[in-house]
Amino acid sequence: MRSVSDGVIGGWPRLVKLLTNDIEEGINMSEKTLIGKRKETYRAAAKRFKSDRDVYNQFRALNSAIPPRKRRAGLTEQELKKMETEYSKTINLLTRKASRIEEEMGGKIELRREVIQRVGNTGRRGNNEKKLLETYDYYIKLRKTLSKDLRAINACIRTDTHPSVAQLYNNSRADKLEMDLSKVAKYGGLLSTRYRIKTPDKDGFFTESKKGITEQKLLDQINEEQSELYGNKSILVRNKYVDVMSLVRIIIRDREGSSSMLFGSWSDGSFRLAYAENERREVLDKMVASIKKAAVKSEKNPNPISQADCDRYCDILGSINSPEEFMSFIDFGNKFGAARNLDSINNNMQINANSKTDKRNSAMTMVADLLGCKSLIANSVNLHIKDPSTGKIIMGTFMENANGADYRGDKPEDMEKFSQLTPSKIEHNLSLKKDIANIQIIDWICGNPDRHTGNMFYKFDDNGRLIGLIGIDNDTSFGSGEHADDLSGIFLENMTVVTQEMADRIEAMDKESLKTMLYGFDLSAAEVNKAIQRFDQLKNKLAADREYFADKPLGYVEKGKIRTVSDEEMNQIPMYGFLGSGNPVNKVEELNNGKKIEYTQGRKTKNLFTAIAMFGINAEGLRASIVNLHKSLNKDCTNVVRENHAMNKRIAQMEAVERETYKGSQVFRDMVASLKTSRNFIKDQKKIYFKQEDNGRFSMDQESVNAAIKELNESLTACNNYLGTKNEAKIMKKSKSSNAYKRFKLAKDAKTAIEKEIKAFSGMAKKVDLANGYIDKKDEIKAVSKAEQDKLLLETRKIRRRLRNQFIQNQNNNIEVQPDKAPVK
Repeated sequence: MRSVSDGVIGGWPRLVKLLTNDIEEGINMSEKTLIGKRKETYRAAAKRFKSDRDVYNQFRALNSAIPPRKRRAGLTEQELKKMETEYSKTINLLTRKASRIEEEMGGKIELRREVIQRVGNTGRRGNNEKKLLETYDYYIKLRKTLSKDLRAINACIRTDTHPSVAQLYNNSRADKLEMDLSKVAKYGGLLSTRYRIKTPDKDGFFTESKKGITEQKLLDQINEEQSELYGNKSILVRNKYVDVMSLVRIIIRDREGSSSMLFGSWSDGSFRLAYAENERREVLDKMVASIKKAAVKSEKNPNPISQADCDRYCDILGSINSPEEFMSFIDFGNKFGAARNLDSINNNMQINANSKTDKRNSAMTMVADLLGCKSLIANSVNLHIKDPSTGKIIMGTFMENANGADYRGDKPEDMEKFSQLTPSKIEHNLSLKKDIANIQIIDWICGNPDRHTGNMFYKFDDNGRLIGLIGIDNDTSFGSGEHADDLSGIFLENMTVVTQEMADRIEAMDKESLKTMLYGFDLSAAEVNKAIQRFDQLKNKLAADREYFADKPLGYVEKGKIRTVSDEEMNQIPMYGFLGSGNPVNKVEELNNGKKIEYTQGRKTKNLFTAIAMFGINAEGLRASIVNLHKSLNKDCTNVVRENHAMNKRIAQMEAVERETYKGSQVFRDMVASLKTSRNFIKDQKKIYFKQEDNGRFSMDQESVNAAIKELNESLTACNNYLGTKNEAKIMKKSKSSNAYKRFKLAKDAKTAIEKEIKAFSGMAKKVDLANGYIDKKDEIKAVSKAEQDKLLLETRKIRRRLRNQFIQNQNNNIEVQPDKAPVK
């Protein structure tokens, strides 16, 4: 038995310390605000539903099961189990009650809510529906709170931890942190924003809790951003919104043409060309070709657009003749594509649009913890951040920074690891195989449709061998649809193997406990029920396949079946040719003499074994490093163009506030003049700074880059000269509407923007050299990879022959086949 001073409760990332006498007052405050508040909530529920004896009696039983709040002793095992029982009963009862209301309203709760809110449904039926909705919302709110408490109780039981009742409830709540988020780096923007948090206790990313957003709201947001960023130069000013939207749809659909120029991670490659007139026109001409192709009827395009529409869309593209209009169009197209993509995911996966999507990360962490694989998913916990200046509390989710190499990143140390990958550094790594097998199980239960090689971090040993992984970006999980049909979900039949340890945990898991705990993560009843359905399907298949493999040779795997294997047997089964025997869709034509194999699921590979095994084939890891550097260079140039364009508005604001300031400041005016000079210099350069030659190598216009850096450094000096005349502490105490505050804030923002541009320019040369170095090594790595692949192919054939002979012998003699030694050392 462990006391709370021995470690953590249920894997929560905080130590729960025994409270000593000298902070006894703090204990009483904690009890009053947490336990007292909770018990009062449950007493209020019993009182509210006094006429419903089932609910009334259950909440009374729940309150009786919670020990007195002033008790200091640790909770006993019996008390914890009694609380677990009563919490589960209460959650299940509320779920049944909520389901009855859903049935009474025809299963269209949200639709009826929207109608009532929009048009106001009056009369007896309308009033009844309003009351039913209020009761339903109250049930759901109570269920969420109960589920959070139940998770803490369940964690104590599983880890044999016995906190006091005060400590238990304290640890069922969110972590708290005081921080000014305006001063930390942030990423994203349209769909969600992640803040980089780094303190002595926390290292990771914080995402504010927000309800899901519809496509229309996203489009409205895009329109507002267009007006904010581009004003009268926005592509939407001179053109009808519906025409621009239709035009963008056609381009995005042309995957073999100009789609990547407008949507996705390669769109930076277009945006960076805004100041280069000839290159800008080349991009637009390719988009015109996509529009003209859409007007031609063909087998792939049975419903062409009309010639009138084609001419109108081509005219729009032809009329884009300024850098700002070009930026506006690329921005609109990329963000419109992202909005459509999100809406498609939500619809196909049937994700509850009214839920807080960040909580799905936390839910997946909880499931991984229950399955004994918490380290396999980037840890996510609820976090409340308090703004020290305003006192405002921002609720959200904190995801710990996963320790591992990013396959899509541009860190030199990460790219070096991936660039050296060959089959021998992937094959025969037991820890890697177990991680792949386990994360496939977790993804299946949680309905994760988006587990691809870019949504994981990778672990390497000192010899450059790939030995493990960590799953990240899990916020599209837990939809109530079929997650494996689109994107990168995985079919149950394609998992190949499951570890014995994982199979035992699944067999022992109580699905009702899983169900009650999932309600604490803002999931709908349909989403929770779908997760339980997937759990049942998995459990039943593992049992059936275990029986199927009972008389099969050890090491034998079969398409459509999941074999439960020990660590010893897992170590013997090769990834190449066995665990990962599928091939990526874009490779199958050449492997099958032009005959394309169609897969019925969204992912490009049979399973994650296949996808990760491909890292070692044909210098794929090295190729990915070159691609990442190319994208990073595009992004650097795009950042320069974006910041330079944003400086227009900032300078206009500076000039306005200077006009309103009595006497003004010459140092301030000098700074504004310098900012104008560097802005105009970069715009008038009309340079693209780097390009990829026909031979694949990259070249860089170092002279132009150096000239731009020189101008920017002069502007940076001017900003520092002005800021050096001010006392920041005094300025920040002034009203935000004062000219002094505005001038100081604008100068700081300008300095930050200039520093970003200088940083982007300064890193280009190193990236170009690194990319060319990888290009020079490509043939060498390919040769090593091919030799190792040929060797593995021979070994695979030997194993297949051995298994076939064993299979025949086993059928003839009906004897148990004993495990052999590992086939390849």
